Amino acid sequence: MIALYPYIESVHIRKKLPNKIVIDVVERQAVGVVVTSDGYIQVSQEAIMLTIQPNLGNYNLPVISGIDLTDIPSPGQVIENENINQALKIISSCDADLLNNIAELNVGQENYILAYTNQGVEIRLGDVESIEAKMKDLNDILNDIVSQKVVEKNIQYIDMRYQGAPVIKMK
Repeated sequence: MIALYPYIESVHIRKKLPNKIVIDVVERQAVGVVVTSDGYIQVSQEAIMLTIQPNLGNYNLPVISGIDLTDIPSPGQVIENENINQALKIISSCDADLLNNIAELNVGQENYILAYTNQGVEIRLGDVESIEAKMKDLNDILNDIVSQKVVEKNIQYIDMRYQGAPVIKMK
């Protein structure tokens, strides 16, 4: 019965002789929040809907916007949507520091994914091709910005859509 709860990934029960039962539970973690007209859906790395809430709450999770969900699944079911899969691929490519700095992923336009940092810097990612390399480069850029004490509000956008070095457009 516990395995029906959306946050439970797996449950293993084993007997430990002479008189004990050990229950191992693996919990799903929310990795993003999908914006819908019905509320905010917490989603796992496997695109499983964990819960829907009327407000965003105090979660430090990237907001995934630009998704049109006509049918919202029940908690515990997989959300079948290619744009969500692209956003989850980007999230899985980020290390913990970079992920904590990503406020929003907008996957509303095909091959034109936008990300926004907590400081409001727009990042033009393009598509998910070579996303691991793009995320590594983005992490390096953001670390350089901090180490060189460049004020984020002076940056208009970071363009990573093309091969080669990313472009940083200043205001």
